[in-house]
Amino acid sequence: MRLPKGRPLLASLLLIAFAAGCAGEPPPRDHPDIGFGHLPPIRLDVARIEVEQLARETRQPPRVEHLFTPPPAQVAETWARQRLQAASPNSERIARVIVREASVIEVALPRTPGIRGAFTTDQSERYDALAIVEVRILNANGAFEGNAEARAERSVTVPENATLGQRESVWFKLTEDLFRDLDQELERNIRSALFRFVVL
Repeated sequence: MRLPKGRPLLASLLLIAFAAGCAGEPPPRDHPDIGFGHLPPIRLDVARIEVEQLARETRQPPRVEHLFTPPPAQVAETWARQRLQAASPNSERIARVIVREASVIEVALPRTPGIRGAFTTDQSERYDALAIVEVRILNANGAFEGNAEARAERSVTVPENATLGQRESVWFKLTEDLFRDLDQELERNIRSALFRFVVL
C-alpha cells in the first residue's frame, strides 16, 4: 500500500486500521459432528432408506436454526442414514424418513429493571428447539404399509453476557440433547408400530 507523503500520523493510522481489519477476521470454528454411528442400527425389512426433507430454514426472525452448526435438519438426515439399515436387498419395500420439522426459535426474555438490573446478570434469550420425524414403510407401488413418528422438544436459556463461542456451545448441546430424545422416542415407536418390519 502506497502511503501519503508528509502525513506520517495518517499513514500510521491507516496501517494500524488495515492490520486490525485483517487480524479481526475470526478463524473458522471447528464444530464436532453429531452422529449416531456408535448405536446399533435398526434393521428394517426394506430394500433401501430414503430421506425426504420437508424442514425448511426460513432465516426470518424469530427462527435461528440456520445459525446452528450442524443445523438440526442436517442432524435429522444423519440420524436416518446412520440409525436405519435396509436389511432386505431383495425386498420391494422402502423406508422413507420424512423430516417434518427441525426448527429453533429465539425468544427474548425480560430484563431486571432499574438499579437492581445493573447488578444482575439476566438470562437474555431462550432457544426453543423442535424436531418431528416420521418413518414410513411403502410397498413397490408406493402404497402406505405402516409408519412411526416421534416429536422432541428442548429449550435452553443463555445469560446476557454470553460470548458468541459460549452461545454456540449452548446451541450445540441443545441440538445434541434434542436428537438424543428424538432417537430414543423413534426407536421405541419403530419397534412398537413397525415391529413386523424390524429384522432382528
